Amino acid sequence: MSARCCSTLMIMLLLVVFTAAGANAESDTMGIGVRVRDSVKTLDKLDWLVGRWTGEAFGGVCEEVWNPAVGGSMTGTFTLITDGNVAFYEFCTISIGPEGPVLRLKHFNPDLTGWEEKDEVIEFPFVSQDKNEINFEGLTYRLKSADELYIAVMLKNKDGQSEKVEINCSRAK
Repeated sequence: MSARCCSTLMIMLLLVVFTAAGANAESDTMGIGVRVRDSVKTLDKLDWLVGRWTGEAFGGVCEEVWNPAVGGSMTGTFTLITDGNVAFYEFCTISIGPEGPVLRLKHFNPDLTGWEEKDEVIEFPFVSQDKNEINFEGLTYRLKSADELYIAVMLKNKDGQSEKVEINCSRAK
């Protein structure tokens, strides 16, 4: 992948981050319903997310791994590989906040230098949850079958317009 392509990809992903971080706390940016306050107090109903998932996204292959909840938090990683090389990593957590689960993440370059400032994290506040789906502001995870995971994330393009990027993943065996 050329340096220009990597730079374009990183700028696009940073726009996602800043869009998600600045989302209106009372709106549902995915168009999936209204915010549900204080309805989810534990992570035990997210065990369907646990595992290693692979798919295609952002011009490459992605891998998302979620670990079981331990100590009130789930941890996960996202890796994007383009042209056989790591383009970037994300380290993610889901923990219970005052209004339900909160997904937090940080981005890292292949050499593990961070994108965000040291004390800065990107937060996706809770919107709603069903048996096999959890919706955060700007981010949705849905288990389509035992081996299929759907991820949707809202991005802002160069023109400032929002667009939904959909990623279909399969459970890695």
